[in-house]
Amino acid sequence: CEETYDKTNDFNSRMFAPTLGVVEDPATGSATGCFGAYLYRHKKQNIDVSIEQGMEIKRESNLKLKVTEVEDKLKIEVGGQVTLVAIGNLV
Repeated sequence: CEETYDKTNDFNSRMFAPTLGVVEDPATGSATGCFGAYLYRHKKQNIDVSIEQGMEIKRESNLKLKVTEVEDKLKIEVGGQVTLVAIGNLV
């Protein structure tokens, strides 16, 4: 939504996936990318926005979303700052 905690951000988002064992994801690149495609489709212009996520669960994340059209295809870029809570190794 466009109601943000930090007024320098453009959107606040939340992502829930309880069937995957994720109560709430505080920084969701895949959901943010889909949101970018949605915004582009409805605005018909390049997108360059800041999105806050994880505020409600005290794991604040700031994501940057850019969407441009290149040769009739969307180029969607997602990046940003997250709150590190764990590090692991996949064996």
